[in-house]
Amino acid sequence: HPQPTALNFGPYTIRAGDTICVGTSTPRSPGGPNCDFVKPDVLTGATADGGVVADVTTISFASGEWSGMRPDGSFVYKAGSGTAVTLTKTVTFVVVDSFGGRSKPHTVKIVIKP
Repeated sequence: HPQPTALNFGPYTIRAGDTICVGTSTPRSPGGPNCDFVKPDVLTGATADGGVVADVTTISFASGEWSGMRPDGSFVYKAGSGTAVTLTKTVTFVVVDSFGGRSKPHTVKIVIKP
């Protein structure tokens, strides 16, 4: 069967103190995170035989800055409010299909401006 694939998303540009919700919610949803930006989950447009899940391989920031990526490709990232310079944070993941096939790595970039 063919190797799973995914689309590349981003970079997403946000400001210090903002929250970005990727595939999780609408802005200011009851009981959900207060999202300044809402983007599609990282599995949007993924192709594979059978079902797919997202599997994170690396992140370029402290794990406390985000919710972690759920198998459906959704996550929430909260930028720190004290950012004085532009920063780029990355989440690298692969798509895994129901047969255990893995895509090449894909990276989501989040650019944080002061």
